[in-house]
Amino acid sequence: MYKTIKKTMDFRTVHSLNYGYSTKLMRVKIKKNPETITRVGYSVSKKIGSAVTRNLVKRRLKNIIGEFKLKDGWDIVIVARESIKNSSYNDLSEDLQRVCNKLELIEKP
Repeated sequence: MYKTIKKTMDFRTVHSLNYGYSTKLMRVKIKKNPETITRVGYSVSKKIGSAVTRNLVKRRLKNIIGEFKLKDGWDIVIVARESIKNSSYNDLSEDLQRVCNKLELIEKP
């Protein structure tokens, strides 16, 4: 499991760099951090739906990202887009896998 980004200032520093990758389901922004641990933040706005829907999306993202072996020393922010609420778990998993591979966040065995 990875640490969670919770502070607004940490979110803002990751967003300010404008380095990441976008798909139709999400936008993933990354920033190198000075620590040896990877931190992940989840941003799901009220446009997605009710609190139940937003929490479902966050739980799915946390579960999927927990299955990956990510490289150490990164701050990652996943911003959900409106189309994420209609996607299946498998679609979400494949999309996040593709983005992490594109950004070279997953450790090679």
